[in-house]
Amino acid sequence: MRLKVTQVGLKAFDKVGNYLKPATRMMQLFGHHATKGFWQISEGDFERLLRGEPLKVESTMEDGFVILRLGEHVLGMGLLLQGMITSRIRKSEAQRMVNE
Repeated sequence: MRLKVTQVGLKAFDKVGNYLKPATRMMQLFGHHATKGFWQISEGDFERLLRGEPLKVESTMEDGFVILRLGEHVLGMGLLLQGMITSRIRKSEAQRMVNE
């Protein structure tokens, strides 16, 4: 059986509600180049996000998606709304990161 290729490339964005969400894989590859739109988190913050707990933050950034960084490592995307960041990293992806 031969498979026919129908799409090639890396998805860059998804439309989620009123926002454009950068694809996690794209951000993991290119997010380290970002000079704005990212939030630096601690290991404790990452653990809270993994448990599904939002992070209360003080920020001047507009509501929307932010790149979550732990040191220089890009973890994926979070959603900043009214001073709270929630994780938009798939549970399977988060578990893979924890097990590495």
